[in-house]
Amino acid sequence: MPGLILQESMESRDGKKRLVQEIASDYFAYMGRYFPQQCASDEFYFFPRAEAAGHQRGLLEDLTPEKIQDHLNYVKGLLGEISLRDAVGLEYEINCRLLEQSMRTFLREYGTAEVWRHDPTLYVKVPLFAAARILQDNSGTVSRIKVDLFRLLSQIPPFLVRAAESLALPSLTSLSVAGDMVRDAIDFFRDSIPAFIIRTMENGDELAEKNMDVLAAWDRYGKELQRLPYRKSFAVGREALEEILAVNLGCLKSPEEIVENAGQGFRRTEAKLKALARKIDGAKTWTTLIQEQRRPIVSDSDLLRLFEDEVQNLRRFFQNRDIITFPPGERVFVTQTPSYLRSIR
Repeated sequence: MPGLILQESMESRDGKKRLVQEIASDYFAYMGRYFPQQCASDEFYFFPRAEAAGHQRGLLEDLTPEKIQDHLNYVKGLLGEISLRDAVGLEYEINCRLLEQSMRTFLREYGTAEVWRHDPTLYVKVPLFAAARILQDNSGTVSRIKVDLFRLLSQIPPFLVRAAESLALPSLTSLSVAGDMVRDAIDFFRDSIPAFIIRTMENGDELAEKNMDVLAAWDRYGKELQRLPYRKSFAVGREALEEILAVNLGCLKSPEEIVENAGQGFRRTEAKLKALARKIDGAKTWTTLIQEQRRPIVSDSDLLRLFEDEVQNLRRFFQNRDIITFPPGERVFVTQTPSYLRSIR
């Protein structure tokens, strides 16, 4: 019975059996507490979305090597409690496998791949997303927002210092992207943060002063990135690619099989497009027909309306074919890409 699925217990590290639900709650609470920004954004696909992250808007992750090792050991311990030997029912097995995959993905990214050591963009994304969460929050009081923003601004300079100390041989590509992101971050903290302080708070002098320290920290971090030794290639190698496919994506196909399947799918789709184009106008290719039907885009508002229309088209497509259901009152809002994300979007 579905209601009993998560009542199956498993052996814990101290010899006592815990319910799978208890292990999952432990995992999500732990990750949300210690990785509040990465567990609050879909940008970090190797982290679970955790409710606890919602209560830590102004807190940055401690990504020092010692703390990361503590986190890896803790998650390894939780993973050791999961076992499918006593699995009862398909739903129970799916729950266990998804929980296990989430843990293994984190262990691979932060343990095996050491993303915290090799990806300089990580240290740009985390404080930027943290700042955006505070600026976009409409539920908190002004005093609460002020406290969160002050705490965040105070943490960013030492966070970026530790970042420069931790990074080792990132790829040239990741350094280039990180450099672009740092410039976006400087623009964001130079323009958007002061404007928000002036618009939201009567006395924001202390925050404005903190923000100047942050701007200086971003400038230093950008210069540190230019001095870092790097790898010319960002390729991870076949073994690592197979591990990413199996662990992160749960795909057991080989890279060759994936490429072949993608090629077959592309050729089938292209054949359908060519056949449809011949019915419409035998003298024109399908790419020409699409170009002719494109709506003229002369402003940002035109582009936003185009995306809004396409969102509705997708919704009708899924509804008419009964592919997925939509919650009552569900809406999708299309907004402009924030300035601090434009270099990676």
